[in-house]
Amino acid sequence: MTVAIQAASESPSHEPSRTRRIATYRRVNDVLNEPHAGAVERGSPGGCVFRDLTENSMIKILRLCALIALASAAGCGKPEAPIAVEESTHVTAAQQNGDFATVNGAISIDDNAKLGTAKTVNGDIYLGLHATAGSLATVNGGITIDKGGLVSGEITSVNGTISLLDGSEVSGSLTNVNGRIIVTNAHVSGGITTIGGDVNVMGTSRIDTGIWMKNLNLGVLPAGDRIPRVVIGPGAVIHGEMRFEHKVKLFVSDKATIGAVNGAEPVRFSGDAPPP
Repeated sequence: MTVAIQAASESPSHEPSRTRRIATYRRVNDVLNEPHAGAVERGSPGGCVFRDLTENSMIKILRLCALIALASAAGCGKPEAPIAVEESTHVTAAQQNGDFATVNGAISIDDNAKLGTAKTVNGDIYLGLHATAGSLATVNGGITIDKGGLVSGEITSVNGTISLLDGSEVSGSLTNVNGRIIVTNAHVSGGITTIGGDVNVMGTSRIDTGIWMKNLNLGVLPAGDRIPRVVIGPGAVIHGEMRFEHKVKLFVSDKATIGAVNGAEPVRFSGDAPPP
């Protein structure tokens, strides 16, 4: 199976940009960790071709391109943001409303800063106290929203923990494949979607639009035989449906408020935490 991503034609003077873009695709291929040979190669000028992909690998690449827009950040079409290939990025409070992208590196955003998007392949993203962002996305890395942080769009990670601290708010959704999602005294308007990640909703957190545990592998758990664990703690509120398309361990506090549950049988618990 072949997926081609084509950029606009470039003159020879743009060779460094094309080289950087090829490096970006190779890095995406590396993090996918799929055992296919010759997966990335130069296509027509300015383009890249992913060849001999498994269906699961193709789904991952398409999701990354759509949700993280790495191709655009690396120069396919009109660039959305300056991209640093092998370095971390520090966003200060003085840098207002910019977009930031890197391939191999973390993105650290200062307290009270305001920016558009932050995207990385291999690296963590940290949003400081009372900072504001449009959207955040990483492949291999965690995302932390510190106290009072605000994200107006989506937060996306493939392999990594997404953590929301006290008073933070996300207007979009939290989405990951494998990795924990921890929401503590925070609000998520767009709901939570994961495939094989643990979910912990604690304190006075409120999740609108429910929780969706998706199954893209026709009954096969994405992380082998491990069963994901979902905990809805005391005081937490889940508006909307909790839907599980494969086996999970669902623990719900007797002091939590939830809506409909499909695909799992909640185990009620008292106290601060469920049994291990």
